[in-house]
Amino acid sequence: MARLDWACANSDWSARFSNATVEVLPILASDHAPLILNMTPQLQSDFVKNRSKAWRFEAMWLRADECEKVISDCWKDASTSTILDCVTSGFDECRIGLARWSKRSFGHLNRKAKELEERIIFLQSRHSTENVHGELKKYRAEIERCLAEEEIMWKQRGKADWLKEGDRNTGFFHEKASHRHRLNRIERLKNSDDLWCHEKVEIQNIIVSYFNELFTSANPSPLIIDEVVNTVERKVSEEMNRSLKEPYTEKEIVEAISQMSPLKSPGPDGRLISDNILVAYETNQFLKTKTGGKKGYAAIKLHMSKAYDRVEWVFLESILLRLGFECYFVRLLLMLVSTVNYSFVLNGETFGLVRPSRGIRQGDPLSPYLFLFCAEALSGMFKAAESSGLIQGVRVARGAPRISHLLFADDTLVFCEATAASFHGIRMILDRYAQASGQIINLENQVWYLVEM
Repeated sequence: MARLDWACANSDWSARFSNATVEVLPILASDHAPLILNMTPQLQSDFVKNRSKAWRFEAMWLRADECEKVISDCWKDASTSTILDCVTSGFDECRIGLARWSKRSFGHLNRKAKELEERIIFLQSRHSTENVHGELKKYRAEIERCLAEEEIMWKQRGKADWLKEGDRNTGFFHEKASHRHRLNRIERLKNSDDLWCHEKVEIQNIIVSYFNELFTSANPSPLIIDEVVNTVERKVSEEMNRSLKEPYTEKEIVEAISQMSPLKSPGPDGRLISDNILVAYETNQFLKTKTGGKKGYAAIKLHMSKAYDRVEWVFLESILLRLGFECYFVRLLLMLVSTVNYSFVLNGETFGLVRPSRGIRQGDPLSPYLFLFCAEALSGMFKAAESSGLIQGVRVARGAPRISHLLFADDTLVFCEATAASFHGIRMILDRYAQASGQIINLENQVWYLVEM
């Protein structure tokens, strides 16, 4: 059903009533839904009280010459008992030291800019003298620096990479950050009994409970894991393992850091999947245009629900060893995956703690590769089923290889003959893979395309 009722406002109104909410009531007597506009929600003020803000490194700090010295001095005070303790302690010392230095050196930028503006107005009202002219020049330089720092601060929060600093886009960045804040604000959530909860504590409990369940291992059976993993062929050679064990060089570390976006957390860049897209297109065209023959065919698009969050660590370990990675490297990868805790940010307040026993991190550049290693097991199961005759893939031309599946990150495209035996085989493969890996097929997001001859 198309939505007919909307609440619209310009940026000035949104800035004036930044906490306003619109509630859409059920449609009862007509095709229009009543709207309730609340410009002073009580929940927001409840969240602001005593909230603990998440600490973030401010890009504007890098403009100050003292920033590097503050970091260097803090790092010297870090614990040196072990390398890991040194890094962890160094980060903690830098966080505390930078926060103190920022409060002392930067303060509240908006308030500081207004104070400088008032001083400039006062000096401009006085008779022009050499001293007045000198003070005006000093304050104008200070307010210019303050406005530039404020622009960088709001750009970092606005996440608009296509605009550059220096054009006084502070208002745009501020509005974009405020818009993100409004979109991300949570006023209520439904609990397990399908009842709406509005209180802060209730909402926090729902969030912690949901993610605690999501990140808790289902303890898959070792027998099922072995059955699934044994369909995978060894891919990593001894030469590859030797290369992986070599010490990291300073050049490699600098190159890796330089590839990161300067104002956001590291994440994987887009990768070309043009080959898979072409194969999927050609196969789809074949299914649409084929008119002869006695066989029907099917194309099934499947989506894994919360794919990264459900990866079982014991399954990941088994698949890495099966692929041929040495135990030392596998232990290193698992240490990176498993040494993590999660906290949550609700309307600007940090709360909760979840210690996961499964899942790989979103945004980690390593995670897409680890997920693809796990997907090798699903691909191996389809290949084994096709070799045994359990399912039959689609052949787009005489002499062409059969295509039974294509993988796109957490999406899977399956091609097969439209027979009960093929569908039963696919269901068995997906069930086994889900039991071993922790993955769950999103039944609401699957698409079937059948061609009857």
